[in-house]
Amino acid sequence: MKMDEERQSKDKERERREEELKREIREQEKHQRETQDEMRQEQETLRHETKEMRQEKDNVKKEKERLQIKYDTEREILMNRTENDRRKREEEYKMKEREDLQSKHEAEENKMKILMEKLNREREEMMKKHEEEKERMKMIEEE
Repeated sequence: MKMDEERQSKDKERERREEELKREIREQEKHQRETQDEMRQEQETLRHETKEMRQEKDNVKKEKERLQIKYDTEREILMNRTENDRRKREEEYKMKEREDLQSKHEAEENKMKILMEKLNREREEMMKKHEEEKERMKMIEEE
């Protein structure tokens, strides 16, 4: 009987250990499933974040391109404006030079005109004196 009791006791102990092991295995499996679920969730979160980051990167790239185009356009406008201003100043300078030259030319023409008038008067006076001298000589000869 003792043996029988011992055997029963061993069987009970064995059953208890088996139950304990089964319980531990279930807990481990449960824990493993929870861990896998957490990992899947984390993986999904990372995928989502990666997708958002790529989208943000694309948006930043597009914005950079848009701003570069805007910068290039503004720069071109400013360079054209600068070039137009330079040409305008150059034209104004040339026009002023032409006007100054024309004024100098007109002043020279006026001087020449005055000088020619003076020379003509002097010539006329000399011719008149010459005529008078001629007349006087003629009168002297006649006498």
